Amino acid sequence: MIRYSALMRTQVLFGEGSDEIFAGYPWFPHDYLQSADPAGAALGIPLPSKAERHAMVDEYHAATGIPFRPLSAMSPQKSNVPRPLITTGAHLAVFSGLLYFSTSVFHPKVAGPTSQLDMLRCAEEGVDARIRENSMTGFWHPLNVSMYYTSKSFLGRFILNPVGDRSDMMHSVESRPAFLDHHVVNYVTSLPPSLKIRPIAGDSPGKWHMVEKWILRQAVRPLVTEEIYLRKKVAFNPPPSGPPSVASQMLPLQMHLKARITQETVERLGFINWPYIVLQERFNVPSYKV
Repeated sequence: MIRYSALMRTQVLFGEGSDEIFAGYPWFPHDYLQSADPAGAALGIPLPSKAERHAMVDEYHAATGIPFRPLSAMSPQKSNVPRPLITTGAHLAVFSGLLYFSTSVFHPKVAGPTSQLDMLRCAEEGVDARIRENSMTGFWHPLNVSMYYTSKSFLGRFILNPVGDRSDMMHSVESRPAFLDHHVVNYVTSLPPSLKIRPIAGDSPGKWHMVEKWILRQAVRPLVTEEIYLRKKVAFNPPPSGPPSVASQMLPLQMHLKARITQETVERLGFINWPYIVLQERFNVPSYKV
């Protein structure tokens, strides 16, 4: 897409950042449901009760399968240790599903004493101490903590870096993330959580469904079709250039990876564990000896 844009323009607007500030990612509802929203209630927004919120958490997890910690495990008052350093579960989804990381990727000589590190614990320890305090004391709503963590990790270190700015610069295109304008961010972060994820009462008593990025949908409703207004978020994954002409052949991306990710190049790095690299699992490469 960037390559195509470069043929016509040197600057493009894109929508990165909207999911982070308007709570669009699928792991946000769990953290939203963890606590009540007094600011939303003060606006007169109908909200589910504590029992209804807990029931919604169980239903949401069963429907999505997104990793999460039970509400009891995230309580600062839990008696057993180690206690959590933040009372949200967003980092479970980010690390377990999107930024999967294991110390086994490192060569044994490099991993050494760090091979048993709890990566999720390390992620929590990396959060600013002031944010951890806001989380543990309840000064920040869990959804706000979750969005902060996602912005500092997934957005800043992945979306805007290898798949954003680096890709753009490779094609001499300057991208402009309009949703990350600091005026917009400052305003949106001041809004109650229930204007970002809006619980909507269902037809049956005690039944609710949640609408992500609700206030953004309302803002653009006069400008878009009803289909776009109601559409659920779907991750954008650009497809490969097309299926191979012969089923046993590899796609161009797979050929590119096989040519460059070899035992020689990996071992030359010195810190990557070659047996960990299994291309057919990650990229669906037809069976061959790597």
